[in-house]
Amino acid sequence: MARARKIKGGQSWEARFPYNRLAENADEAEWAAILNGSAHVSAGTSDEAMADAGDEFAPAGAEVLIEDRLQGQEVLQESRQGTVYELLLERKDLLGTAYPFKIDGNSLYYTPEGLPIYELLVGICQAPSLTAAPYCELPRLFENLSLLAGRGFLGPRADGYRTGWPRPENVTHFKTAIGDLKLKSGNFEAEWQWQQAEYLPDNPAPKFVKEEGLDVVAWRKWQDGRTGQLYLVGQCACGNDWLEKDKDLDLKDFTEWFRLPRVEPVRSFFTPRYAVKPILNTLSHKAGLVFDRVRIVHALQEPHIADDIAAMTQSIGDALSIAKQPQAA
Repeated sequence: MARARKIKGGQSWEARFPYNRLAENADEAEWAAILNGSAHVSAGTSDEAMADAGDEFAPAGAEVLIEDRLQGQEVLQESRQGTVYELLLERKDLLGTAYPFKIDGNSLYYTPEGLPIYELLVGICQAPSLTAAPYCELPRLFENLSLLAGRGFLGPRADGYRTGWPRPENVTHFKTAIGDLKLKSGNFEAEWQWQQAEYLPDNPAPKFVKEEGLDVVAWRKWQDGRTGQLYLVGQCACGNDWLEKDKDLDLKDFTEWFRLPRVEPVRSFFTPRYAVKPILNTLSHKAGLVFDRVRIVHALQEPHIADDIAAMTQSIGDALSIAKQPQAA
């Protein structure tokens, strides 16, 4: 079981949002089914420590007999499995035929059809690392998928640009990326115009400024081609610390580097995780428009980006293979 991450006040996110751990249990069950063809719901809860039962069922300061601990563990595991089962059903209801599993009793069967986008998003969450090779390729591909999801959500005439790090060799500097974004989005007067504050360097090296939390930008063009477009500015959060990144994207910080568009962009948050209701409520308030796993899958089904998704077929398959690789000892 992953060590609880601390937030201000000493509480962990798991304590504040207990359903998050259960969502991770559901992910583990789905991943087991992807790897093996099928899995029992308990595949996502089998690694929970027996100590949990003593902590949750025993009065403070009381000794807990072995029998009581075992009984408590059984009750707790049954409760967890029941909730994980409900979460799996919830995902199936939300995604319909796009959900690549069949639920039969307490068993989950992998029934793939089409591109394994959902499977890849689960795999990114289960990868043993997101920084070591070859897993470091996964966040980059996720940013590309997030950009397409943003374009899918905005509809026809939508376009976008990936600003996240690492970028191509000719766009290593943040200033260059913003200049490219300005040109591609219409080169409108003053919008995305680089003008750093007087106390900041004109063209900071990547070791000092990479992307300031700005990973993707998507926009919907007006038919008349004039200024005043709708922009989504997005941050992508793949790692275990995703819940701690709800305020990393701050529009006020950007004004120290460049001028924002005439119409204030909509902050957005992209994650391959599944945001359960209490987390979705909080993230929507703090991080902006949330694209979690379910919403990304929905957005990537929009017909106007079908050719772009088809062009990523090989990349998606390769990335899923990377996610399945065990970490070298």
